[in-house]
Amino acid sequence: MRNSDQASFVAELIREFLEFYHLDYTAAIFGPETNLKGKTPDRNGLAKKAGVEAKQDKPILQHLIEMIQDGGFSSSAKPANSISKQADKIEPLNVPNLPKEKKPDTTQKQKTDQNLNKGQSLLDDCLREEKSGY
Repeated sequence: MRNSDQASFVAELIREFLEFYHLDYTAAIFGPETNLKGKTPDRNGLAKKAGVEAKQDKPILQHLIEMIQDGGFSSSAKPANSISKQADKIEPLNVPNLPKEKKPDTTQKQKTDQNLNKGQSLLDDCLREEKSGY
């Protein structure tokens, strides 16, 4: 995350969210994993960088998400069903140069099933011997 300013910024937003809701145990793990030290140093500066006003009643990340759901940087709220309408408009991700999906090898599956059956048979034999007193 050190190499990307944007990733570090997002990590700061998440940390501020965790601190806002007093998710101390999660924040204690999240901080070292993302290489963030201490608490959010400047909440107002972080909000300014995000392009929003730091409100005391909600975390910055929540404020950003609400603004996106509202269709921009306005304060009017849309109905909850607007999220599902927007989800219908999402296009599938097209990533070039991905390897083609491999089809399952039926012979390998058959071998695996045979080995599982042999293992189960051996287990059954051991249980029978144990019950019979060998």
